[in-house]
Amino acid sequence: MIVADYARGLHFIDIKSKTIETQYFADGTILLGIDALVRDKNTLLAVQNGTNPQRILALSLDDAGTNVTRVRILSANDKAIPEPSLDTIAGQEFCVVANAQWSRFKDDGTATAALDPVRIECLGLPTGGK
Repeated sequence: MIVADYARGLHFIDIKSKTIETQYFADGTILLGIDALVRDKNTLLAVQNGTNPQRILALSLDDAGTNVTRVRILSANDKAIPEPSLDTIAGQEFCVVANAQWSRFKDDGTATAALDPVRIECLGLPTGGK
């Protein structure tokens, strides 16, 4: 099982042995601030909105699926995706909420400004699809 911890990186958990391996960096890239994670074949697609710039990553896994071997930035500083959050795979596309609007909320959950309609943006799957 692979779990993204926003503040601590990616955790690779062996369910049988209950061992946990945490990966903070891969291929020179920090793996903190990942808000959403979905797997397509041996690639993890991640929304990393806890970094500046906020970005969308493709994380290639080793054959065992327990280590990130390569990181590709699929989107960063994209005006069409200013505040990415949440993700899913739909057909042959990787889709994210493009404008999560977290910046328009106070810590108590109240909005500081009017909210825009939610926008979904999709990118082609870097793996060619499921």
